[in-house]
Amino acid sequence: MIAPGTVIISAVGHCTDIQKVVQPVFKNEGGNIYYIDFSSDNLKLGGSAFAQILNKIGDETPTIADSNYFKKPSIHCKIL
Repeated sequence: MIAPGTVIISAVGHCTDIQKVVQPVFKNEGGNIYYIDFSSDNLKLGGSAFAQILNKIGDETPTIADSNYFKKPSIHCKIL
């Protein structure tokens, strides 16, 4: 399998308590998965890493349909 052709963003920072580190990893014991709509567009997987692992290429890529709408969830995520 080829690695997904996506941008991977990494960051490094000082951590005083390793117990408070959050890792973006799915685990077998479950948990919630949240979908936050930033685009206000139809669901499209074209060009995504998720589509690639499903052996789907897709012919429509997502876009931002309304830039003012895009700002709202972005601001709320920063607050979280």
